[in-house]
Amino acid sequence: MSVSQSRQKYKNLAADGRGTVLIFHPDSEHYYVEIRGDIEVTDDLNFAFADRLGPTKYATDMRSFDGPNARWAMLSLTPTKINVIDVR
Repeated sequence: MSVSQSRQKYKNLAADGRGTVLIFHPDSEHYYVEIRGDIEVTDDLNFAFADRLGPTKYATDMRSFDGPNARWAMLSLTPTKINVIDVR
């Protein structure tokens, strides 16, 4: 994942180091996977990761979201717990 270092999400993850990712089932609102784990925060020097992610995933230039002095970070999740949820 990629995040601007000016965002609260970055500040929270840099301070705590734990995070959760939810992945919803594409065909049903009743199922999702929750992945909890430890977050490694790494500087994204020269937008290397953001430049790869933005055009391919979002068809945009990630640099356009912040000012000229913006800094971005890469977030890597190492799972510690995985929950498969069925809310029916």
